[in-house]
Amino acid sequence: MEIRVLKPEEHLEYSAICQNVFFDNEPRDIRKMRENPLEHAQKDDCVRIGVFGDKGRLESAMSIIPYTMRMNNHESKMAGIGGVVTLPEARSRGHVKKIMEASFPIMREAGQDYSFLFPFSYAYYRHFGYEICLSLNRVKLPVSLFRDYPYPLFFEPYEPGDSATPIAEVYADFAGKRNLSIIRGDKDWERILKRDPYQNREFTYVHYTSDGQADAYILYDAVRDRERGNRIMIKECCWKTPRALHGIFGFIGKLGAEFQHVCWDVPSDINIHALFRECYEMEWTVASSGMNRIVNVGVAMSNLRAPTGSGSVVIKVNDAFLPDNSGVYAIQWEGGRLTSVKGQESAADLETSVETLTQLATGFITPAEAVNKKDTVVHSRFNLLSALFPKQPIYMYERF
Repeated sequence: MEIRVLKPEEHLEYSAICQNVFFDNEPRDIRKMRENPLEHAQKDDCVRIGVFGDKGRLESAMSIIPYTMRMNNHESKMAGIGGVVTLPEARSRGHVKKIMEASFPIMREAGQDYSFLFPFSYAYYRHFGYEICLSLNRVKLPVSLFRDYPYPLFFEPYEPGDSATPIAEVYADFAGKRNLSIIRGDKDWERILKRDPYQNREFTYVHYTSDGQADAYILYDAVRDRERGNRIMIKECCWKTPRALHGIFGFIGKLGAEFQHVCWDVPSDINIHALFRECYEMEWTVASSGMNRIVNVGVAMSNLRAPTGSGSVVIKVNDAFLPDNSGVYAIQWEGGRLTSVKGQESAADLETSVETLTQLATGFITPAEAVNKKDTVVHSRFNLLSALFPKQPIYMYERF
């Protein structure tokens, strides 16, 4: 058995396993493609790691996708984990565990202080130190509720080929306040905005101020449903000001002739119940989503947002899968500057696992919520810990 990074000519065999396992792949003639495997090598920045069986056949693989995301007022490199696959006949042999063991040194070498994935099983990926840090506030509202908002005066469709700059600027303002949000480049926007209203019923609109500055946008799909009513599926909606959001709502309110409902995964910090007059007409659920993981605790603690004033805490961390992360971290701050030092055993104010520490650092939970978990004990300085780990707005549109 061999575990290593895949060579370009081996990418096709990875694709073959994905073809075997995932139901949503386009049909391809893998046997024909094997005649020239290098033609089908992926030309991107991903690192693909695989397990080769005793006969030299690729049996399991996954991709490490490089991202940069916003975390606690810092830009942090993040390893997105995707395409985790194992041949059906090679399962229950610990292949994914072996790949994970091989992947974390690669992440650290790349300076990726966090890793994120969308799991098929939360319990399974907790074995590797991942923990849920993203949930979706999924709502379904009648279009009629949006009619309380005035129709916008300056609202324009975006067409493929138009400049993405106005949209990118709105996103940067919106996402800059929210942890986990991905920093996007030109290629990202080219992919995201490749939406055709004529062929695919995928619509993009931009809201402008009276002086021509973009301050909001909406990406939505039109879904036909004769039995339950046509739906607007909001894929992404970002805004700079409340007025801009109200403009988006006013636009939606005028679509009642074609649509009956709006479905939207609302950002975590938005209280949707406070925005509409009739909550009884609203369907609202919280859906579990992605898992985050601190890869380098020392760097992650040093990059926490400094609370106001001054203070210090000592945190004892246990990382069962990456023992190098385990230990005692002394964190102190003053005047907007924060430092973290890994030191000798000493009395800890907080004892916790790397999984819960990741939730705290992400702003997904607070110390008041963490103390209810089996792996966490707060011994002292609860107020300082609460200031260091406040609840924070979280946002991620990307899926991988």
